[in-house]
Amino acid sequence: QYKDYYLQSRHNATINTSIDTSITNSLSNTDWQNEIYHNALIQNHMISVRGGTGQSRYFTSVNYFRQDGIIRNTDFTRFSVRFNGDQAISDRFQLSENILLSYNQSDGILGDEVVSNGAAWARPTQPVLDAGGNPSMVSLPYARTNPRALVDEVVNQSQNYRVVANLVLDYKIFKGVTAKVSVGTEDNIPLTNYY
Repeated sequence: QYKDYYLQSRHNATINTSIDTSITNSLSNTDWQNEIYHNALIQNHMISVRGGTGQSRYFTSVNYFRQDGIIRNTDFTRFSVRFNGDQAISDRFQLSENILLSYNQSDGILGDEVVSNGAAWARPTQPVLDAGGNPSMVSLPYARTNPRALVDEVVNQSQNYRVVANLVLDYKIFKGVTAKVSVGTEDNIPLTNYY
């Protein structure tokens, strides 16, 4: 079908009527959209436990989340553990703690728009791989990198380790008046791999 449109455009042309035989002689019928896009799934799993006694309460949860990107080899994964607890130390003191530990990883590519535009512009008569089994250069009005090669061969990965912790001590001075001391921290350790 692309070849028919191409030949018709050459016959209707008034300026450049030359015919590119690499298009008309090609046996390829590449669906570039199918080469870079796919159905993306989302997973979200959580297990939680809560309990307590008259003096204490706790809540703990473990969560795993994964979302595939619609462009192949792009995804996001997060794993987290949370703990919340309250403990009545005495009639006047109460201690509360909240802790979150999480790890996330994002796998991406070099610019979604570069890949998407490449797939939109690439000719279906252009094979994904050349005769040597290497990614072919996509011939457009100008040569550009094969969009499937950008998806398969470029690594753009970011990881983040995160800790959020909060400790609160309440002291009941007398009825209706409470003093509170709160200490907290949030730390992130980001890592990036790109090549």
